[in-house]
Amino acid sequence: MQPSPPDAAEPAWADSAAKAIVALGVAVVLGLACLYLFLAWPALDDYCRSAPDPRVGGRLWQVLVMYVAWTGRWAATGVHAFVTRGLDLEGPGFTFVLVLCAAAWVAAFSLAAGLVLGRGARRRDSLALGLLLFAVFWASAPVGEVLYWYSGAVDYGLAFLLMTVALRLLLVPGGAGRAAAAAAVGVLATGVHELAGGIVAAAALARALYALQTGDRRLAGRSGLILAAVAAGLLVNLAAPGNAVRAHQMAFGGQFRTALALTLEPSQTPLRALLDLRLLALGLFLLALPGFRERRPDWTRARLPWLLLLPVATVAILLGGHFMTAYAVGLAPPDRVQAFLFALLLLGWVATLAAAAARLAPLSSGYRGLFTVAAAAALCLNLAAAPNSRAAVRSLPRALGEWRSQNAARHASILAQRSAGRRDFLLPPLAPPPPPLLDAQISDDPAWWVNACAARYYGAATLRARERSGPAPRRLWRGER
Repeated sequence: MQPSPPDAAEPAWADSAAKAIVALGVAVVLGLACLYLFLAWPALDDYCRSAPDPRVGGRLWQVLVMYVAWTGRWAATGVHAFVTRGLDLEGPGFTFVLVLCAAAWVAAFSLAAGLVLGRGARRRDSLALGLLLFAVFWASAPVGEVLYWYSGAVDYGLAFLLMTVALRLLLVPGGAGRAAAAAAVGVLATGVHELAGGIVAAAALARALYALQTGDRRLAGRSGLILAAVAAGLLVNLAAPGNAVRAHQMAFGGQFRTALALTLEPSQTPLRALLDLRLLALGLFLLALPGFRERRPDWTRARLPWLLLLPVATVAILLGGHFMTAYAVGLAPPDRVQAFLFALLLLGWVATLAAAAARLAPLSSGYRGLFTVAAAAALCLNLAAAPNSRAAVRSLPRALGEWRSQNAARHASILAQRSAGRRDFLLPPLAPPPPPLLDAQISDDPAWWVNACAARYYGAATLRARERSGPAPRRLWRGER
């Protein structure tokens, strides 16, 4: 954060010690997060997208077929058609894309941090806060499907980054060129994921209404045009024939009462995340940090009830996103959607803290330094004790040993059977992956859709794995995607 004015009551050692403690905790989390990127293995849709049905045709035709037969997310399917199609899923390109997608999350959090801190924020302050937010996100959210599953990493990492870029272009003052760029990026965001486009559309609407209230007709007009463009992009996505095809396959989708129950039921509601200990520890640390507490972001000068608007908007986004997903599939939102919603909660929480910090009276001077260090230690301990952190540390020996050996044996088996001219591949039993990695879901049933895509990818007529001992994993039905 920016240096605060000299204050004898705030010992310099306390500020430095607090930042060093949190930096250590963030570094450990980032190290774990990055290590598992290099241990991830293809799963589920990865095989289908790298080796699509040859009857589909060329790359552009593949996007059109997906739009008509499966999903309106044309930009996401375009990325897969031109980047994923033909990708070596067991080569360095696979890992490189995962690393890029993880970097997209960090970049998006950093851009959002710059918005929260205001136009006077230094880039290193925005990056530091962005890394901290990513560490909290990784420790608390169900990140397996958005970081360690190739298809989910591309779809959700790109959506979150485009959404954040569009918000920055929209909310930072600029001319017609910036407005046009915000509209273009916003439309792209709608083509990757409708939740991302919906957030941009809501922000454009709020910006337009505020501009009308203040009498700034030029800003209102530009915001309105951005809103119209993003709304048109959302319409293109949601009106896709493929969405209707997929919805028809949902046994429980389209039921208002079911979606409402899943959204409000205590064990399912997204509001449970409001009680996450990492959020509380993050709040204590930021409010104890002089550079954050004494900052007055430019957006807080607008005469708006921020301490009411920001929490209400955040809760509305959580409930709305959860309800719409539950309504579409008739089930609780998958982990990737819950992770995306948790990331939005993080942004709303930090923005609320920034608005609150601008109104806080100076803390009592007696123990301010000790409180800052204690808040930093509490945050660091919470990151270490988070479910994902504990699971990743416990899984590390198996991930570096059995998991890698299993995948090497599977790859060797495929090469041997291919060299022998076999057309029906039989793979060794595949043990469950160590958290937070995803199960490939190659089963003992060659007719299972994942098996069919994997067979096409490896050049086999059929492919199956020997049945493994222990409880069978929950299989993801094709329609749940």
